[in-house]
Amino acid sequence: MVDEALHLLDNAPAAIAALHRLLERMEIVPVLQQDFEAVFAVVSKYAPRMDLADGCLITLSVRYAEAVVITTDTRDFSSYGIPFASPDGLFA
Repeated sequence: MVDEALHLLDNAPAAIAALHRLLERMEIVPVLQQDFEAVFAVVSKYAPRMDLADGCLITLSVRYAEAVVITTDTRDFSSYGIPFASPDGLFA
């Protein structure tokens, strides 16, 4: 979902550098084939509002209990029941 961040930041040089510094401090984990059943279950639960990217983030946040999703989508993520940070603050 990092590509979405760069897209939303219009690939501005300062934003690219800031995102790079942020990601260097994080562990990036993949969605695996074994996660697909859980991903599609959560997407189906929240359909039609949830997209595949959000389903992947929810699934990974369940797998990694200490995870916090960083998003600008406060409206949707406030209904998913997972910890997330947004420009509006940190929500658990």
